Amino acid sequence: MTEIENRGFGWLFAKRRGEELGEHETGFAPIADALRDAIADRPWLSGESFTVADIFCATMLGNAFHNELLTEDGP
Repeated sequence: MTEIENRGFGWLFAKRRGEELGEHETGFAPIADALRDAIADRPWLSGESFTVADIFCATMLGNAFHNELLTEDGP
């Protein structure tokens, strides 16, 4: 979650300041890919059980989606 948070908030703050976003978007892509891979063959991040990690990551990904860093097609 901290990696998602670091990239997501860095991107959001840069967007608000009108800065170049490319580095932030590029840095977010491998994190999004890692999460996709983590849940590709199981329902939750840690396997068969829903945990706090799922809540934290879902919250950060929801914020990324809401702020258009993440789309349905990917980062």
